[in-house]
Amino acid sequence: MRRPRRHTIRPPSSRSLAPTSRASPIRPQPNAAFLAFDLKTSTVKSDLVDVMRAWTGLAAALMRGDTSADTSLVSTGSTPGKFTMTVGLGGAALDQLGIKRPPALVDLPLFPGDELEVAASHGAVFVQLCSDDAIYLGGAVRAVRAAAKRVLRPRWQMNGFRGAAASTASSNGRNLMGQIDGTNNIAVSRASTGGPVWVDAVSPAWMDRWKLRRRTAIPHVLE
Repeated sequence: MRRPRRHTIRPPSSRSLAPTSRASPIRPQPNAAFLAFDLKTSTVKSDLVDVMRAWTGLAAALMRGDTSADTSLVSTGSTPGKFTMTVGLGGAALDQLGIKRPPALVDLPLFPGDELEVAASHGAVFVQLCSDDAIYLGGAVRAVRAAAKRVLRPRWQMNGFRGAAASTASSNGRNLMGQIDGTNNIAVSRASTGGPVWVDAVSPAWMDRWKLRRRTAIPHVLE
């Protein structure tokens, strides 16, 4: 995340908030929440800049263990549990604000066998929240939504979890169907370098050190 300057929309730098600015998207943790938002019709660039600034302050507070922004008091007394927050912009946000998309940021086509639920797909702004503590994470979700409610409209939310040893285990765990997940994932040891994870040689220049991400939901039907 980086500080907005002039009218370029981009999240402020997390380097002032954590030892590494690239920890959140690649660090395996037991609990995660993925949030997508649409821009309200009246949203302009300066509105989104305000949200990014508010979220930057909120992320810093939550990483310190400050739960005062969680007015529900759900997370009071819980611990950050290596809390991280990642913010991203979708093509829909850039289109609505009149910002030219990076060439690589294209909408994916409908693939054979896809049965997309429109309400649970797409989105203009994406937030990933991770913590070892599920209670702390719940309070963070509420605080993130509250900080953006003037400008953004919630579109979908997906919660994820892994085994309790996810933050320390070096091997991949099994999913609810007994299959081992992530056997072809990029190794964490490579996550700080460009190429498969981070975009280092980019156009336009503001995409430097960003990443492109897609999310795929695969339902598990258990009897």
